Amino acid sequence: AALLAGASKTILTIKGRKTILLTLPFAMAILVVSIHYYPHRKGHYQAMSVWREAERWYNFRAYQAAVESSATREIIREMKKILDTDE
Repeated sequence: AALLAGASKTILTIKGRKTILLTLPFAMAILVVSIHYYPHRKGHYQAMSVWREAERWYNFRAYQAAVESSATREIIREMKKILDTDE
């Protein structure tokens, strides 16, 4: 935005006491909205934390199942080799 400031025209300039009178309501609105939505954000981030934890455990279990499945297949393959050579 700072780079474009030199290339664009100023739309509105507010000077003097009007600055405080116009800025203060916006600042108060932002403050009130922030305070009002804080519990919602806190609940949202807590839910996201639980979601990430569950996803991490699911991925870990899926990895463990894949490793066990791979190991089981390898054992079965080796057993077939042994049984085939005995006949």
